[in-house]
Amino acid sequence: PTARSASRAARAPESPAPVATATVASDSSMSGRWQLSQQSGRGNFAGYSTPTRLTITESANAITIETDTGTENQMTASTYRLDGSETVVPGPLGWDTRAKATRRDGALAVSIVRTIDGPDGKLRFEISDVYRVDNGVLTLERSQGTRTRKMTYARRSSNERP
Repeated sequence: PTARSASRAARAPESPAPVATATVASDSSMSGRWQLSQQSGRGNFAGYSTPTRLTITESANAITIETDTGTENQMTASTYRLDGSETVVPGPLGWDTRAKATRRDGALAVSIVRTIDGPDGKLRFEISDVYRVDNGVLTLERSQGTRTRKMTYARRSSNERP
């Protein structure tokens, strides 16, 4: 063999780039489909009800969280940039909803500000969501002022129906 063909033979074959999916995840990854298993604390926070289903897709720079809307088989998605920059996310009609997300101590911390025009000027609501996976269980702690609600989710298998 010539030097040229020998160098080709020594080179390892190239493998395709990995593809990120929402349904294949390790036990500590947030990516995947989740079903509400337990909750504590008070209900709605400035229009946010308790999501019973979540689908989370992570990438290096962003995370997308789909939540159920309370209407059968309807989901709404919010994509957060992980550099802490502000993102406009879906919210109730007439509300301006913006969020900033960062990773902190293995958790995803999302700061949400919702504003709406009130009779005496703008009404402003600040909500904090902290997502954490521990031992294969996803915990979402949502707080507004002194009120807090803790929700836990079990991972759903990829072949379950929505």
